[in-house]
Amino acid sequence: MTPNIEQRHQRCRRSGIRKPDPALFTCLALLCATMAFISVVTSGCVGMQYRVGTRPDPSALETKLSVGKSTSEEVIGVLGTPDGKGAAMFTMYSQPSQLWSYYYEEGTMEEARRIFLFVFINDDRYDGYMWFSSLPELSTEPRK
Repeated sequence: MTPNIEQRHQRCRRSGIRKPDPALFTCLALLCATMAFISVVTSGCVGMQYRVGTRPDPSALETKLSVGKSTSEEVIGVLGTPDGKGAAMFTMYSQPSQLWSYYYEEGTMEEARRIFLFVFINDDRYDGYMWFSSLPELSTEPRK
């Protein structure tokens, strides 16, 4: 015959084993539920993709703008409003040039790729650009 619960508890008390604390079980259950929730939420983030900013096209600067001739308004027409504006001092100029920055990023929670594009404006005229990209489809060979 199987012993009932009270008989089991008596045997445990005689052997020095205490009755389990219900609060401990509640804490353990809450901890397990929290861990399960966190694992479900974080596993959903792994495949999540994001994009930040508007992707600039550096090749448009070569084809649609002319250094020293195109105005800052034309630059905005080609690239849109810059994400940031500042200044850069070059030794060939007596005063700082305006520096406009464009930024774009895309990726997942595991990997991200980005573009930094810096456009130089001198006396309200387009004066060149410099860009960096880790996006594979924008990595071009050096100019000939």
